[in-house]
Amino acid sequence: MNPTSLTSNTLTPPVKSEVQYEDVYFIENGAKAEIYGPIAINPTIFQHAISWNDTSGNKQLKFSKIVELDNKKILKITTKKGVEITLIALTLDLFNKSVKELVSGNPNFKNDQELKDYYLQGKFLQ
Repeated sequence: MNPTSLTSNTLTPPVKSEVQYEDVYFIENGAKAEIYGPIAINPTIFQHAISWNDTSGNKQLKFSKIVELDNKKILKITTKKGVEITLIALTLDLFNKSVKELVSGNPNFKNDQELKDYYLQGKFLQ
């Protein structure tokens, strides 16, 4: 996939109306100094910050720019500190290749929807 060929939308602070992405994303870290878990659940943007839930709680960081790509399936975040983080909509294939070994319980899923439901509905808490 060539990110330059995708349609994009750029958000810069302050974002006056809350923007919520009702999806599960894989967190691809661009810097080793700031480490986040591998999953972002329901990212939300408001004012100067983006926040999301993961399997251990809520994360929040201040951003200087967020670029939405591929119909919001990819979010490229640049933090106020200049750290680049990419959120990629989580698919079963991506989960099995990049996330499965990093999460507790090593869960198995049959398809994308079952994977998303597991995280969006908080089934990992049970």
